[in-house]
Amino acid sequence: MRNLWATWMALCIVLVANAQELHFRDNGTFKIVQFTDTHFCPMKTESDVAIDVIRKTVAAEKPDVLVLTGDVVTGEPAAEGWKRVLSVLDETEIPYILMNGNHDTEQDLSYQEITRLITSATNCLNEVNDKGELSDRILEVKDKQGISTEALIYCLDSHSNSLLSQVGGYAWINYDQIAWYRDQSNRYKAQNGGEPIPALAFFHIPLVEYTEAFNQREGAFSGIRLERECPADINSGMFGAMLEQGDVMGVFTGHDHDNDYVASYKGITLGYGRFSGGKTTYIDLQPGARVITLYEGRKEFTSYIRLQDGRIIDKLNSKARPERDITFAVVADLHFDLLPESDQYYHVRALNNLENNFVWPNGTPCFQGDTLKRLDCVAIAGDIFDKALDETHSLYKERYHQANGEDDKKIKYPVFPGFGNHDIDPVSKKPADNLAGRKMNLAYMDSVLQAKLAKGEILSVDPESRAYSWNIEDVHFVQMHTYAGDDHYCKGNSLEWLENDLRLYAAGGTPVVYIQHYGFDKWAIKWWPKDKREALFDLLDQYNVVGFFVGHTHVPSIESYRGYTIFQVNNAWPDEDGNGSFAVARLKGNTFAVATCRWTDGEGNFEVIAPYITPENTVGEWMKRIDGKTRMCKLSIPATHDSGALEGGKLLQTQDVSLEEQLNIGIRGFDIRLKAEDDELRVYHGTARQSITWEKDVLPLFLDFLKKHPSETLVVSVKCEGGSKEEYKRLLSESISNEAYQQYFVDKFRADITLDECRGRIFFVHRDEVMENYPGVYCYGWEDNVTCDMTIRGSNGKEALVSLQDEYQHRYAGKAPYKMATTLKNMMAAMHEEENSNKWFISFASATAFPKDGPKDFSDKVNPGLAHEIQGLYKGFGIVLIDFAGTSDGQELVKRLIGSNFK
Repeated sequence: MRNLWATWMALCIVLVANAQELHFRDNGTFKIVQFTDTHFCPMKTESDVAIDVIRKTVAAEKPDVLVLTGDVVTGEPAAEGWKRVLSVLDETEIPYILMNGNHDTEQDLSYQEITRLITSATNCLNEVNDKGELSDRILEVKDKQGISTEALIYCLDSHSNSLLSQVGGYAWINYDQIAWYRDQSNRYKAQNGGEPIPALAFFHIPLVEYTEAFNQREGAFSGIRLERECPADINSGMFGAMLEQGDVMGVFTGHDHDNDYVASYKGITLGYGRFSGGKTTYIDLQPGARVITLYEGRKEFTSYIRLQDGRIIDKLNSKARPERDITFAVVADLHFDLLPESDQYYHVRALNNLENNFVWPNGTPCFQGDTLKRLDCVAIAGDIFDKALDETHSLYKERYHQANGEDDKKIKYPVFPGFGNHDIDPVSKKPADNLAGRKMNLAYMDSVLQAKLAKGEILSVDPESRAYSWNIEDVHFVQMHTYAGDDHYCKGNSLEWLENDLRLYAAGGTPVVYIQHYGFDKWAIKWWPKDKREALFDLLDQYNVVGFFVGHTHVPSIESYRGYTIFQVNNAWPDEDGNGSFAVARLKGNTFAVATCRWTDGEGNFEVIAPYITPENTVGEWMKRIDGKTRMCKLSIPATHDSGALEGGKLLQTQDVSLEEQLNIGIRGFDIRLKAEDDELRVYHGTARQSITWEKDVLPLFLDFLKKHPSETLVVSVKCEGGSKEEYKRLLSESISNEAYQQYFVDKFRADITLDECRGRIFFVHRDEVMENYPGVYCYGWEDNVTCDMTIRGSNGKEALVSLQDEYQHRYAGKAPYKMATTLKNMMAAMHEEENSNKWFISFASATAFPKDGPKDFSDKVNPGLAHEIQGLYKGFGIVLIDFAGTSDGQELVKRLIGSNFK
């Protein structure tokens, strides 16, 4: 009986071990969810947020393992807290492992008592060391078959506080642990033929190297840093050991609640999880969790943060290269037919002549004056053949099969072809001949793609639709032929293939270039069903699509759909609109531009012409792309606080670019402070006198902009900034009472006034003194340094309620995260306001800590924080006024605010 019992126990142990064995899925992925700093306090209802985050994240992600990196239960009675958290983890039925944080052992349980509770849980992977504490562990991730170890997860105790009297602050990973890590790493290397096995490491307190990683940003980067890092005061050498061993790809910690960034340093990614609890401690970010995906056989991972509200932000690929610089060409509608040739070789000679001759024009200010040094590839956006004949195939091969010699009538770059409607349905009056031609063309495409697969030039092919993908550096290209989901010529669903391909190769913010034949002309829209169209963009919304190219129309143009800028490529041969042209596109870092290049003769000469896609022209007339029936109160309008204050030193300067430059980057709201001086209204900020005046510089600039861009509207707040109020009113009245200007002012206000009613006009917001029969609205109840409701009223008596957030005075710049959260709260209130409500929202992201810290000290944290937190939100935030709009963080916030108007 005793032997039977022993056998039964051994079998149970084996079954449990097998049940918790970690291995890659059939699709070659392994998903980790990291929760950190839940700070669960059983006597505080705010702790329920942590439970909600765990349940929602696991339900949405269905991960393979959960990792909790410390500060799990930080309130008493701790036993009750641990039982609650562990029961929720167990109900997920997902294996999990926990690490000690610096606060976990500060409650009414010893570390040994906590360890006993943890290790008694059903799905827990933790083990006990000889001190009765949680031991450092390695989790093996096996291959699909569960045989060989393909990845490792190191889980380490970073302890709590320093135990040395001469060293204060937090503890560190000690030398015994580092020696243990080295031994284990070497053991797995030996099992793997001397090669390191790709690994991740998790613990609570960040390494000293985190600060340098954030400052240097050598490689992959995402996320936000709203507080300084709090590592140990001692650098025990853990990072150096990982560098030497060569197995750890990334380290993930917690501890610093207002940081969630990931930064690459010396080839190792150092990252934070996302704070996962409620407001039982300090936190200015929405709680969430970090999701990390490993790939079998690849030393890389992807990651993102899933927030409590379900949004996914901060996508990152560990192989990302911010220093990337690639250039490619997109051609379309070659329409090879029987001889005589329609000058397609003119196209080829021009393409071959691009290197060292193509210069980015002034219309592309991001790259203007740069000479193209290397063309990486040529992609074809459909309609290669007019007729499916041996002769047309031979002529195409003569031109577009990569040359090895000096024949510049044969392309010298890698070519990635795509089919259009003429390739799928070759011109023929007989259906049987048409199907035979289609079969011939598809067979040719199959031969091309199989050859490219064999050479490793492409990554993946859908055998039915022939859709395929390839990478250049870390940029992912997809060629979808006619359109994603076209089942006219095949049985498969290429949308499903695309979904799998992007999940495997483009997760984590990888830049994606999307190519297909059909665009948005009337015939394409007729043949590209709306349900397939919407399904495609719903899918692409989840990825970082930097370029979208189509052909079909034989006219170069820039289109817009659901916030995507789409480049329509011209045909290759001369017709009524001139010679053939193609697109030249460049992605440098995260900056993307496209120019049109037209051949001029058969000798390889070309000219660079419009249209261009640049970061500037995507925002130049952004309101043009918005339905004019949209109410102004439902828009997100990027604005600047003290818009004209480029002078004033640390305490009074609020902007770094001129009003004209602000207009060019998409700013549509302006806060103008004026003081009557020498019979004119001069721009001031407090006592800081500026070099521009309302009459000569500001109003003429705004009016000129609206004349050139009648699709836009400007919200202009005016305020008396000292001096004589009577003179202010008189001078302002004289300037805006000019009869010639009236057509440029909104003079009939309603709470539900629409964008169309404001296009080409200034919508004035009068802060204090106001003239008779004023245009725009006057503000009632604008309180100082608070969040409050106020009323705006037009001279016609019509009113609207406004939620105003203008908490600008703080004790020191360390309150910037709080200021960010305060601003975000009002913006989110705008987003969640009922659709039929006509309430307006004004949020100032600006702040100061006079006389110690100035606006820049705050904007350096507030601007990136807001840009970070509104990722993936597509509803109106109201009018948001920011400082230092010209900085990279300021411009990113402006782009995000503009982008929130589109879905």
